[in-house]
Amino acid sequence: MQSLQMNRTYLYAHLQDSLSEKEFSKYQALLEQRIQGCPVAYITGEKPFFTLSLEVNENVLIPRPETELLVDLSVAFLQQQPSAHILDVGTGSGAIAIAIGMLFPSANIDASDISLQALQVATRNCEKYQLQNRLRLIHSDMFANITGTYNLIVSNPPYIPTSWLDSLPSDVKKEPRLALDGGSDGLQVIENLIRESRNHLAKNGLLLFEVCDGLSEKCNQKMENYGFHHCFIEDDLAGIHRICGGYYD
Repeated sequence: MQSLQMNRTYLYAHLQDSLSEKEFSKYQALLEQRIQGCPVAYITGEKPFFTLSLEVNENVLIPRPETELLVDLSVAFLQQQPSAHILDVGTGSGAIAIAIGMLFPSANIDASDISLQALQVATRNCEKYQLQNRLRLIHSDMFANITGTYNLIVSNPPYIPTSWLDSLPSDVKKEPRLALDGGSDGLQVIENLIRESRNHLAKNGLLLFEVCDGLSEKCNQKMENYGFHHCFIEDDLAGIHRICGGYYD
């Protein structure tokens, strides 16, 4: 952003003559948004994820490439049971649930979020990919309104410790705090996810969720403490511990 501020005058001088007044005014407005730290995805209103192009706005977390690993691991599990019942907890834009739904036409998918504004975005993304009849969106704080039993529960929960939030890049700070803040130790939402998912997993059901590098071992230990077995940690392409998983009887 600092380089944009430094080059603003140069950019304006070289573009003003090549753009119409209306185009230049729009360009100025967009550039100023970016200088103020607005993420590019919020400015353009869309973000690629897996094979999708999803609508995003300030009400949802911006899908990231490392989260695609959740989809990859879900696909590997679902190859053996393509008609599985799946729950995406904290769906946001619907990225994970929609990607899975596109790959498994026979899957029964529920996706929940505490934010009604996020669910509005997810609804539009579901309609774009014609999944509104196969993907049920549920307004729920974690498992509060969840009654089903699932073969697979996936989630990209808030996992950033509260004390880290002020040191995040300026554009990340523009994303919903609700989707970032994992409490004092980063594990507040995750522990709830692990504990409550036991009541909604079918026999030998799988729980998969995203974490940051410093929390993966603690998460694995919590899963084992709550009775999960064959727990594992998967690294993303950068070699960072990114996904925790485990099975429950």
